[in-house]
Amino acid sequence: MMTLKTLISNIFRTKYKFNSLGLSIQDKQFKNGDPNMAQLGLSNISNTIKPVLTNLLTNSQWMAMTGSTLENVGSNLITGFTNDGLATCTTSGSSITSAISTGSGQGANSNVATVVKGKLYKYTITATVTGGNAPSVQLKSGDGSVLVAIANGLLTTGVPFVHVFEELTGGSLAIIQQYDQAAGASTWSSTNTLYEVTPGYVAANGLAPDLGLPVFNLNLVQ
Repeated sequence: MMTLKTLISNIFRTKYKFNSLGLSIQDKQFKNGDPNMAQLGLSNISNTIKPVLTNLLTNSQWMAMTGSTLENVGSNLITGFTNDGLATCTTSGSSITSAISTGSGQGANSNVATVVKGKLYKYTITATVTGGNAPSVQLKSGDGSVLVAIANGLLTTGVPFVHVFEELTGGSLAIIQQYDQAAGASTWSSTNTLYEVTPGYVAANGLAPDLGLPVFNLNLVQ
């Protein structure tokens, strides 16, 4: 049985192309008996290649792209925060520049954002704690259900927390919530981003698709 690397190398030498910058070989692109089948060392494409190239995400449009990075699409979906009981809540766009709580249950909510079923998203928060405990954080999906719940005090100050997810429902109720859930006072700030992302290769990173070379100043995204 040839390795996946050899298989891909052979495919590069055939007349068949890549779809959406990810390897997407479908039955209709090959016919049993096609002379190119011999080049691949295969007699029946449907039962041999497809299991190897099966997408690991439930949304079939996303292809495996070895060595790629996740590139932002569009703008940050978090545009602001609203105070909910904090003694002090100073914000600047998607950042909370100063949050001071005097007890449990005080926090701030981001704007609600619309997310699309089947798309990939990346949430990143970097919190800086200058007193008390780091806040609890909840990331909610488009239907308002909780995707991520970080308990009070678990965020490490100055260290980004990143969560990448495929949106399974879609909707306009995606939101970030940050609350102090501990007794006593806490002071923190945080930067927050929620982007749609896509696999891609950025020329400046010196990356390229499998068996390709980054010889052009070209960014490739799926």
